Amino acid sequence: MLFIIVLEVLLKKIRQDNQIRGIAVGEKRYKLRAFADDVMITTENPLQCTPRILECINEYGRLAGFKLNYGKTKILVKNMEEKDKVKLQEITGLEIKKKIRYLGINLTTNTIDLSNENYGKTWNEIKNDLQVWGKLNLSLLGKISVIKMNILPRMMFLFQSIPILGGDKCFNNWKRDLAKFIWSGKKPRIKHKIMIDKKERGGFGLPDMELYHDAVGLTWLKEWIKLDDSDVLDLEGVETRFGWHAYLIDEKVRVHKGFLGHIIRKSIYKIWEKYKRLLEPKTPWWASPAEIVAVKKLNMKENWATYKTVLKEENGELELKDYTEIKAHISDWFQYIQIKYRLAKDKKVRI
Repeated sequence: MLFIIVLEVLLKKIRQDNQIRGIAVGEKRYKLRAFADDVMITTENPLQCTPRILECINEYGRLAGFKLNYGKTKILVKNMEEKDKVKLQEITGLEIKKKIRYLGINLTTNTIDLSNENYGKTWNEIKNDLQVWGKLNLSLLGKISVIKMNILPRMMFLFQSIPILGGDKCFNNWKRDLAKFIWSGKKPRIKHKIMIDKKERGGFGLPDMELYHDAVGLTWLKEWIKLDDSDVLDLEGVETRFGWHAYLIDEKVRVHKGFLGHIIRKSIYKIWEKYKRLLEPKTPWWASPAEIVAVKKLNMKENWATYKTVLKEENGELELKDYTEIKAHISDWFQYIQIKYRLAKDKKVRI
């Protein structure tokens, strides 16, 4: 704990150093992430910034007795020419890798490799474990308990850290591997639907990996709904053309196909599409008409006015409040008119 407190001095210096340029998204820069003593620094110009980073670390080390472990410190680069990679290794003394491991997650140069390096390798380890456990004389409920206590936590960690699964293929493969373990390679004697049902309803409580994955994905979706963490939203939405609620409520994905080109956005949006009619069959109160009609910028504001904020009920009908009542929540009179027209459209699908 004392080391972590003292390390914050170094982290603060790196954050405030103008010579170390983080990844720019509009006016914001994403430079540093730290968890305990695991530190990851991102920069858009590694040839210039990395030597300065090492200089700050060495200066801190002379005062605090801290020494960088060059054997464990690695560099991950993207879109850099080979000659620049060689030069970067020479001037820093650090090795450039095609993948690095940070907080239990394998980060790769190519995003298409993320699924295989994380989900693929983890499940291969699980399959090896299943073969070992399959030789033990475990009962049906014992095998289900093994899945709950050992396999589910490993997969939940990935679901929560890197939600990038977009299809049913992997879930079907996992289901088949688990069924093979449970029934010792024989044909299942109980339907999968009954196996994953609650014990109170006559089921066996077998974890449904796909359902857990979707539930975790909806917690990520919460940020898109609440719109109160602009740092996360600006980073995830750097290439979007509309506001988040325009995609969720107005289905702007049909207009901007590139929205699904982002590996995490695609996975989360697919989950939203799957459960939208169940969770929000009508236009939800949390929807922000102001954010839907707003011009998209790289750095969007927080605390958008929602329908719950701008509407009132009169004679059993929902009406827009007077401009004077909500002017503190919207930008100007023009946006008020936009919201009014937006409300007329949304009334057709009921709020």
